[in-house]
Formats: sequence, C-alpha cells, structure tokens
Amino acid sequence: MNRKRIIIIILTLIVISFALFLVNFMSCFSLSFTGSPSTPSICMPFTSALLPLYFIHWPILVFSSFVQWILDFIWIILLAILIDFAFEKILKTITIRILTIVLILLILTVIANVTSLSGLKCVNSESQCYYNMALEKNSLMICNFVHDDFSQSICYTKIASLRGDTSLCYKKFTLDGSTNNIASLNGCLSNVAQAKNDSSICSDIKDEYLLNECFSKIAYNINNAELCSQTTTDKDEGQCLLSIARIRNDMTICESIQYQEKKDSCYYNFALDRKESSLCKKIINPSTYNYCLMYAGNKT
Repeated sequence: MNRKRIIIIILTLIVISFALFLVNFMSCFSLSFTGSPSTPSICMPFTSALLPLYFIHWPILVFSSFVQWILDFIWIILLAILIDFAFEKILKTITIRILTIVLILLILTVIANVTSLSGLKCVNSESQCYYNMALEKNSLMICNFVHDDFSQSICYTKIASLRGDTSLCYKKFTLDGSTNNIASLNGCLSNVAQAKNDSSICSDIKDEYLLNECFSKIAYNINNAELCSQTTTDKDEGQCLLSIARIRNDMTICESIQYQEKKDSCYYNFALDRKESSLCKKIINPSTYNYCLMYAGNKT
C-alpha cells in the first residue's frame, strides 16, 4: 500500500469518526417518517453507528463490546480501502477521494440504520410490543423503544442474559449510582450468571439475597453441592443442599446441613418419597416429626 493511500485512509478515519456521530442521530430522527418513535434516547451508541456491520450482524451477539469496536474499526478500514481502489483512477486529488469515501460510508450507514429500524412499528408505541420484539431480535437498541423504565430495565437484563454479557449490565445500570440502578445491576448480574451457569459472576452481586439465590440456583443447575458453601447464611446453604439432595436422591447430604429446619425438611422429604416412617426419627422439630409419622406411610 503506497503512502498516499495510507494518508487517505488515516484522514478518512478522522473525518468519519466525527461524521458518523452526527449521521447516527440523523438516521434515528429520520425514523419519524416511518411511524416509529424518534428521540435521541433511542439512537444507537457510537460504535454501533460504524455499521454497515449490520450486514454481518450476527458476530455482535458473541463478541464483547471492545471486540465489536475493533471489528467495526477494521470493517471501516477495509471499506475505505476498497472504495479508494475503485475510485483512484477516476478521482485524482486526495481531498476529492476522501470526501467520496466518507460520503459513501455515510450513505451506507444511514441505509443500514433506517433499514434495520424501519420495521419497528407497534400500535400506539406500546412498550410490551417493543419489549417482545427486542427479545425476538436480541436487540438492545429496540429496548430503548420501551418507555416504561421498569420494563426497559427488564428488557436490558433479558438481552444481557441471552448474550451472556455482564458488560451490558454495567453500561445500563451504573450511570448515576442510584439505589434503583444498583438493584437493577444486581438483578442483571444474577440473571446473566444463571444463564451462563457461571458462579464467578455471583460474587460481584452486592445484594445478599440475590447473591445467595445466584449461587444456589447455579449449584442446582449444574448439580454441584460445593457451590452451596458460597452462600452467606446457614439457612441459604441448607436450602441449597436440600435441593441438591433431592435431585441426586442422596439422603447422606441431609446430614451435612447445619440449619436444623432445612435438615428436618430434608429428612421429611425422603421419608415421604420413600414411604419410610423410620426416617422420621432423624427429625428434631416435634411438629415436623408428627407430620412425618402421619404421612410417611400413607403418601397418596
């Protein structure tokens, strides 16, 4: 690649970085002619504006935001080189070639944006309609059409879970550090962790209830009793072990439960399942013990 072409590409990238930011908002506002909402809040982030990557949209679902940005950047460079090759014999001056490349890229971006969003028409802009469409298309962008804050938060959380990407949780719910956002962030992280069965994400959850639920559900999903010890209370650990004992049909796990109420429940379940009233002797709570004797031999 000669030096002139390198200069052209560098200058093109500088110009396009500013132009794409503006055209991104212009293309969003143009949606008003399609019958869809048109406010700045629904416009795509800057990196997403570097499309025609829409034409190979599927990689966005599996790559992180940083890698997506790199892919967008490389895609723009390749397009600029191809366009420059196509017009180098027709357009002799560097300025004209740069403007031609920028103009073509901007036109492609507007077409991609409008085409991808022009079909988003819901009667009276109903939030539920856009919510369902966002999940169907796995699109964060469409979540922005959901006007109800609570539903929009759930929409983001669902998409983050579908993609298994915690970075989406942080981007959406760490804007102002408000209590509502912190709660939503914890919920989002919990959902992603459970969707991926990745217990390491649970540790980032700041809400004790959601943290314990996260470890417990993943322990159940992957049948791993050791994860139960990651919970913060004996009660939550006991409930977790109780669930593992049932799916494994392993009564020996009951003995390792420290929280007496859950230990009693564990033996009670096995006594009823196996119709063995002799197992009721392991139960300490008098009321649970009596119920166990009453029903263990007469399960219907």
